[in-house]
Amino acid sequence: MAADHLQDLLHRYFPFGFQTSLDSWDRFGVAQLLARAEPFRRENVRYTVRRLVEVYNERPPGPRHPATPVHAEQVLCLGMVNDALRYVLLH
Repeated sequence: MAADHLQDLLHRYFPFGFQTSLDSWDRFGVAQLLARAEPFRRENVRYTVRRLVEVYNERPPGPRHPATPVHAEQVLCLGMVNDALRYVLLH
């Protein structure tokens, strides 16, 4: 029960499992990528991350700094690693 509360609390601040800046949220139109119903349910978050990666790969940081293509699995793994680190730190 405490673990569920902690999971809920952490994902209120890090809905994708990793930090997302306000600039990135606006630049990549994350609000439009979210599912309309229950946007932060686990399955919907995974889908949103996949869509976010597609948008990121379409919009590189700048002409002088082309982005290396990112795979959704890499970003989803980042979220899991962050969750594991938070768990270790808090227990």
